[in-house]
Amino acid sequence: MKNLEDVEIISQLSWDHYPTTIEKAIETALVINGIPFLSIEETIKFKRVIGREKDLKDIELLKRFIRYKNPPLKVEDFCIPVC
Repeated sequence: MKNLEDVEIISQLSWDHYPTTIEKAIETALVINGIPFLSIEETIKFKRVIGREKDLKDIELLKRFIRYKNPPLKVEDFCIPVC
């Protein structure tokens, strides 16, 4: 586990290239044990704007997680049985 000195909390959501409002962030927040967290999609947008090396690595990990949780659709997923 990381030391608290290693944890960085960024509360600013008003960068020019990050168009999300506080309201949108709250509306799409994931609430765990009563504590709101940015959604994965918002986190990716946020980290893309910050653009640090560690954020870009995090984005790749988050995208892999999304693909794992939502595997690509197959043609069969769109087929409707014909009677």
